[in-house]
Amino acid sequence: MGSLELLLVRLLPPTIHPMIVHFPIAIGFLLLLVEVAAFVTRDPFWERSGIWLVNLEILAIGAAIVAGVISEHSAVLNGTSAAILSAHKRDGVLTGLLFGALWIVRMGFLRPRRPSTRGDGRNVSRRRIVLRPLRPGILSLALLVGGLAMLTVTASLGGSLVYGHGVGVSRSAPATQVTSGAAGSGPQASGSSGSAQGGSAP
Repeated sequence: MGSLELLLVRLLPPTIHPMIVHFPIAIGFLLLLVEVAAFVTRDPFWERSGIWLVNLEILAIGAAIVAGVISEHSAVLNGTSAAILSAHKRDGVLTGLLFGALWIVRMGFLRPRRPSTRGDGRNVSRRRIVLRPLRPGILSLALLVGGLAMLTVTASLGGSLVYGHGVGVSRSAPATQVTSGAAGSGPQASGSSGSAQGGSAP
């Protein structure tokens, strides 16, 4: 564990991941609605809104990944939940890569830059990055849909860890369920045996 990671683990609560993870989900599906509206209407308002939401989505995904690394240190796992967590982490990285590709395309890094022209008509080559955001197109929408699909799968695995295996909720959820079931049957069994003894008593 690195020094920065150790510092974050000590400063932030172990429940930081479920506190943050809802933001990339909400922003991502809102981004889909805005991008479809921009693609259909070609309204500059929706296009600018899409640019803002793409940047917010990248920040939210990055924060969720960092929070997941922090929360992982306090998780108590067994064989099944450890395998699900591994798939959850893998799909989370793939989700980040897809949205990163969307950000590159949407922000115009792949757009050919025209050489600047001086007043005398001569071209001047300048080594600088000029951001020229593109309008949403087929490629950006395909990356967005793919990213949201991976995001949904990743979120489903995360929900399975919590609701199916009690990771982050109880340190021994399956054992607690079994114990409570056994404890619930214990009084009934003793009660029935007691009644049987009482019935057999003169």
